[in-house]
Amino acid sequence: MSENTFVTHLKNMDFAWLALIAFLLLVLVMLFFVFSYFLTLFYDAPFVPLHKKDIQFLQKKLVVRAGEHIYDLGSGDGRVLCALVSGDKIFGIGIERSFLLRVISRRRAKACSISEKNLVFRSGNFYKHKISDADHVVCYLFPKAMEKLATKFDQELKHGTMIYSFSFSIPEWEPIETCLVDGPGSKRLYIYRKEP
Repeated sequence: MSENTFVTHLKNMDFAWLALIAFLLLVLVMLFFVFSYFLTLFYDAPFVPLHKKDIQFLQKKLVVRAGEHIYDLGSGDGRVLCALVSGDKIFGIGIERSFLLRVISRRRAKACSISEKNLVFRSGNFYKHKISDADHVVCYLFPKAMEKLATKFDQELKHGTMIYSFSFSIPEWEPIETCLVDGPGSKRLYIYRKEP
């Protein structure tokens, strides 16, 4: 079919067909995003966002120095790292399975004027990502995930790395501090320091 014939065919095509094709493409895109989001429910880290008061409390507890790396395992929509990464000398790494949540995270970081060199959101399974350069690790994960991560933390994290876990403790680890965060849901924050 020549180009002129194709253009003529498009002009003669009923508008309803074009609208139907556009609608079906939109539905396919929406299904992809919805599937990506709901897929997280079947893993150890379904998307449950922290409240603003939780993040503000974490900001007060987390002392970050220039050049340090903050990891958020199961980073969701990026709200935690966007609040924690400030300035050019702090680096945030979010690890998230959901494509939709990573897209939202990147848009949030852009809206907060945070450079991609300071804040990245990686795709995939946080059990398989290397986190050995972490100075701080933030988690809001189910007990099963925290149990699996205990071994990973022992093997990969360097001495002195700080771990902040909302609601669920790391089995067989002794927190250096446990705080009750006032506000919606009244969560506990368990703070750990990786010892040799």
